[in-house]
Amino acid sequence: RILKNYQEKYLFQVKENHLPVDKVVIDDRLAGLVFARTMVKGDRLTVLPGSTTRIHSPLVISSIGSIPEPLPNISARGDFLAIRNADTGEVEGHDSVFALGNAVTGRGNIKESQTHGRQVSEKIIRDFLEWENPDSEGYDLHEAKETSKRIRNISDQIEKKRPLPAEKIHSIIQHIRAWQQRAGYDGDYSAWITKHRPVRLEEMLQNSDIRL
Repeated sequence: RILKNYQEKYLFQVKENHLPVDKVVIDDRLAGLVFARTMVKGDRLTVLPGSTTRIHSPLVISSIGSIPEPLPNISARGDFLAIRNADTGEVEGHDSVFALGNAVTGRGNIKESQTHGRQVSEKIIRDFLEWENPDSEGYDLHEAKETSKRIRNISDQIEKKRPLPAEKIHSIIQHIRAWQQRAGYDGDYSAWITKHRPVRLEEMLQNSDIRL
């Protein structure tokens, strides 16, 4: 009903089960997208062979979303990480690895991902690190002492963790650098943002005959 109301108000159409698989480029400009039909089986999305359709359009608007890429030693179920408990974000097969947001909920909704991230973080702080919020009402000297005790317990837990071998740390750093290189990142964040800033709507309007 909500979707129907918006369609009537803003005059747009919706094509269900269409997945963008390629782009249409004319004269070095994006001129549309190629879609494939899909079918949902259980919790997985299946692309139907031979079902591609080219849609030409002078304007393409993309909603930003993501699914996790496969990671070594991290199991997955379809497009999502294998989670032991969605409430805590615990990743199957690991005692101290947690995931949050789209990788767990699969909803692609920023607000829901933010809420889930806060929920997981609070559970880790409270249950895994045994920490309570010192800003809560009624906080007194006794609770301050208890908080100090919990801090010592956390420090003890950290000290008991064996440090990663040097070769493992080096491997992690190499993976980070490889991902940065794939994105064209050279370490200068401000310069990278300036270089990759997308064309803004007002700039597009300035270079066209459209006037607000």
